[in-house]
Amino acid sequence: MKAGVDNVHPHRFRRTLATDLVKKNVPIQEVAEILGHADLRTTQVYVCLDQESVKYHYNKAIA
Repeated sequence: MKAGVDNVHPHRFRRTLATDLVKKNVPIQEVAEILGHADLRTTQVYVCLDQESVKYHYNKAIA
């Protein structure tokens, strides 16, 4: 039986998990551990942040 969801693959779930964890302020080193990555650069590929999120965290950090 199909779930009726288009364009689904394991990496999509991993990207969603990685992005959600980073947005919830989980350190990227811990996200890498959760995903089983030995190299942080691999984890960075999975994290998809929008410009508004980057802007928000930047302003929060310098305020």
